[in-house]
Amino acid sequence: MALRVLVTHERFPPDYGGGGEYVALRTAQGLIAAGVDVQVLTAGDPAITMHEGVPTTRLPTSRYGFNLRVAAIARAARAADLIHSFNYHACLPSLVAARLVGKPVACHVLALFGPAWRTMR
Repeated sequence: MALRVLVTHERFPPDYGGGGEYVALRTAQGLIAAGVDVQVLTAGDPAITMHEGVPTTRLPTSRYGFNLRVAAIARAARAADLIHSFNYHACLPSLVAARLVGKPVACHVLALFGPAWRTMR
């Protein structure tokens, strides 16, 4: 049985904002190439269910609203062995969801800018 990973990110291609989406896409594709069963949970148009070979579930909310989607993340996480999340608006709700359903979670931190981090919005 393949490892099942739920990838959570506030946006996922074809929606782009700053580059983290590209990292999330390449991470998901790399996991799939390694034989991992991947499902991406993100915000966006629910009609988009696949992008470049990566299955996606998109919640009809803004990237900021993704912070409030703990229940949806928890539901998706029940079928996963691990949640692989990305910082900004996916890590905190993913951590809470993981704790609720007893799953491990890893947060992939993007955009390390040293002291500039404190002034970024």
